[in-house]
Amino acid sequence: MGTSGTNKPLNLATRADLQAMQATLIKWIVGTGIALFAALIAAMQLFGGAP
Repeated sequence: MGTSGTNKPLNLATRADLQAMQATLIKWIVGTGIALFAALIAAMQLFGGAP
């Protein structure tokens, strides 16, 4: 851990943060999609199925 390489760990941390944000965004999009799909199925069952 020398002072000469302070920029590289910062860059790696930023990349890790970006990857974590990407993973969170993907999980949120997938979760929202599943919730919407489940709501659509429930609504179709409530209103008598597909026309």
